[in-house]
Amino acid sequence: MTKKGYHMKRGQQLAILILLALAFPVYAQEPDYEEGIHFIRPVDGYIISDYTIPEFLSVEDVYVLACTEGDYPIKTSLLCLDNNNFVDLNNYKWTPDQNCYISDYNLKDFTCRDMMVQSEYTIDGENYRLTKNVRVNKLTKVLDHLLENQYSDGGWRDSLKTAYGIWGLSFYSEIFDYEIENGMKWLKLNRDDDEKCWPKSPCDMQQTANILGLLTISNYTDYYRVLNDGENFMKEMHLFYEQENTWKVSIFPNVPFTTVSLVGYEGEIIDTNFTLENDTWTDYSFKAVTGKELIVISDENIKAKILDQQGETLINYQGDNLSYDIPGACWSRNKRGEPCDLRTTLWNTMLDIPEEQIDQAKYYLENEMRNNTLVGYYLGDQDDPIDTSLFLYVMESSHKDEDWMDEIVDWVTYHQNNEGSWGDGNVTDKVVPTAIGGLALTKYGFNRSSEQIEDAEDWASENEEEVDVNDTVNQAALFSILRRNAHPLVTAVPRVLLVREALTTIDIFNPTTFNLDDVDYIFSDNLEEVLSLDKKSEISSYSYRKVKIRKSGNPSGTIYGYLTITNKDKQIGKIPVIVSDFPNLNITVTESLYVFGMNGDLQLTATKSAHEFICDVAWDSSEISTPGSFKISSETASFPVSFSRAVSKEEVYRGTVTCKSGDAQFTFPISPFFTRFSSEPLTVISGQSMVNSTDQHTSVLLKNNLDQDLTIDVSMDNFQEYFDFESRITLNPNEERNLTFMNTIPSGTNVTGQATITFTGLGRSKTTSIAVEVEYVPKKSYSLLKLIIILSFLSIVLGLLSYFGYTKREEIIKMLNKLNVVKMKQEVKNEESEIHEMKDEERELIIVNLFKIMRFQEKDDKDIARTLLKNFSREQVKRALEQSGNSLPGLDEEEPEKE
Repeated sequence: MTKKGYHMKRGQQLAILILLALAFPVYAQEPDYEEGIHFIRPVDGYIISDYTIPEFLSVEDVYVLACTEGDYPIKTSLLCLDNNNFVDLNNYKWTPDQNCYISDYNLKDFTCRDMMVQSEYTIDGENYRLTKNVRVNKLTKVLDHLLENQYSDGGWRDSLKTAYGIWGLSFYSEIFDYEIENGMKWLKLNRDDDEKCWPKSPCDMQQTANILGLLTISNYTDYYRVLNDGENFMKEMHLFYEQENTWKVSIFPNVPFTTVSLVGYEGEIIDTNFTLENDTWTDYSFKAVTGKELIVISDENIKAKILDQQGETLINYQGDNLSYDIPGACWSRNKRGEPCDLRTTLWNTMLDIPEEQIDQAKYYLENEMRNNTLVGYYLGDQDDPIDTSLFLYVMESSHKDEDWMDEIVDWVTYHQNNEGSWGDGNVTDKVVPTAIGGLALTKYGFNRSSEQIEDAEDWASENEEEVDVNDTVNQAALFSILRRNAHPLVTAVPRVLLVREALTTIDIFNPTTFNLDDVDYIFSDNLEEVLSLDKKSEISSYSYRKVKIRKSGNPSGTIYGYLTITNKDKQIGKIPVIVSDFPNLNITVTESLYVFGMNGDLQLTATKSAHEFICDVAWDSSEISTPGSFKISSETASFPVSFSRAVSKEEVYRGTVTCKSGDAQFTFPISPFFTRFSSEPLTVISGQSMVNSTDQHTSVLLKNNLDQDLTIDVSMDNFQEYFDFESRITLNPNEERNLTFMNTIPSGTNVTGQATITFTGLGRSKTTSIAVEVEYVPKKSYSLLKLIIILSFLSIVLGLLSYFGYTKREEIIKMLNKLNVVKMKQEVKNEESEIHEMKDEERELIIVNLFKIMRFQEKDDKDIARTLLKNFSREQVKRALEQSGNSLPGLDEEEPEKE
């Protein structure tokens, strides 16, 4: 076949597959789940998945999918690790081709922080357990307070609080877009109209920088140009210059012909002992370098001003002694050119202003770093971690590879308080430092599995109620820490939707402060043609909507799928759906049961629908128990029973069988009669396990382990026609007996194979096997001619020997006379003694065998003694029985019968 022909054939196959795909709909299939515990949760929504322990909110529906490789019923429960309280969950069979069960619970009914999900199942009476730890976060109310504090005009009382309010809502900007838009309008209307800064009067550069920085980290899109206008203002307010740019100081005399003593810069005199001209500005130039000092000393008051490289006035001075330190490329608190303000510069460094200005500002910040000899570098006040945290935040993108950055990180982490916060003072004083510290470490690469972030969240969650609900700044800072403890979600009642009727109703709850106004409902592919619903596009905060679900037709079998609920195209709920008919069940448990030892199995028959049922048994008596759950998936089933001790008794035990399928529950009282035995009834010890000749018999030792008579049925498969044995025997209490299987295989027969012998007593069976290997080997035959030749040869040999003996008779006699005649006689006597002893052994064996046969025939002692004494002497019988370890009471009393 050519390559071209091959490709044509593959193309035809592909076309056929495409046609088949169009002709037959493809239904969504559940993935293959590994053995273990899995959570059913919304995807591409608000769930944070980078935390090592799965997290849920305290009002959330939790769905647990437990799967095992074997087909065992599973029981799932929640265990609170804080106080060891637990709750058992309802189980629903899930997936038709895997042993998976889904369980559900609403966490608002289970107050716990650290929780374990455990699923248990039983194999051969031994319990197994699957576990997974879960963290339950308390739903924060901080977001409610932020929304409540926003005024109808869109603001939060003042400009800084409004910026913080917008920052808090920005974590869910797609939901709170209206509230954020109103806040931005307020900021635009309440700023300085000329400078575009805040507040209106007087303008505060630090507050303005703080507002602009918060809007930047809120990812505000600047629809109203609030951020853009503020950045333009900050570009102008930046003391932007390169080192050694030429600046100048201009001096004007207040008194005519003032004599100036000195003009110096960084320890070098520029001019000295001169006189200023009247009504004239005198200029002196110098190279501006950050940190260097300019001084002007006069004998009279003067006016002075310092101008930058662009000729813009930085400061105006009046007096007789000017001292000015050249600031860095920074921002001042109130006016450009005044001393640098560290906090203002840090917030401004986050803004979208020209890169060269940002680079110069960062260079200034680097020069302001200080070394803490214990734990690395820091910025600003050592007792205030905000500046160092902000520095870490702004430097992360451009300076992360610098060696000293790790020193900064160390300083921030080591200054975290033991309880998880940053800063000093009361809870309110620590909120903003903690928020900025967590923000910086997260930007640097820490995540929720990091101890520092986890501790900060724990501290904020435990102390949020200590913060004034009207304190917008701290409430917003708190929410930046606890933002993962609040996200849009919905819950459902019922939590697992069982659709059996043509119309089913489900309640969808919104237990959060989020107003959900773009809600959509999507059934999984395999449910779309079966189910439909009336969509409710809005669910207000802390409210619910009733949704009607309609079933079309009556699909065969059970269908498993999901109802996914979204808001603004993000999943906020995923509800398991089971479409089936209503389950029904009735069971009949066997009325009586033999139990040997401590364990047994009760059989039952079931009249049921096609559903699978998971059942538990509760007994009234503490003597009996049924561990774990068992499953009814067909018309017959069984469940184990265990007793606390092994005894022999007969008694009726009462109990209750409770079976569930979904939310349907069935209860059945039971009262079986138990005949209990302390042990297994029979022990079988096989004798010879190989029969390889027609005259070879075999036997099996049977032992009755009970304190009562035991009737045993004996059967053999395959070779029963070749062995003669008793098919039913009765053993006395605790009796041992050899059962002989007489070999009746005809001579000349070939028999090969395995014979299995089964012993059944009280419904319990034991087996043993005998290998049969009998082969017939025919004897060799000789022809008549060969026989005549052999006889003729023997006759000739005998004749020659006779002739030789007759002719040499005198010599032979003389030789025999020389032999020791006495010795020969003694040897003959010894041989006769050995023959006599052999006859005694044979006689004893015959006596013992006759004794055993008559015992097997159940003859009484007198009959046995009479028969033995009829054939043997009393001494011979006694001797034979004693040597074989047997006894015969009454032997001395019985007289032998006379002939």
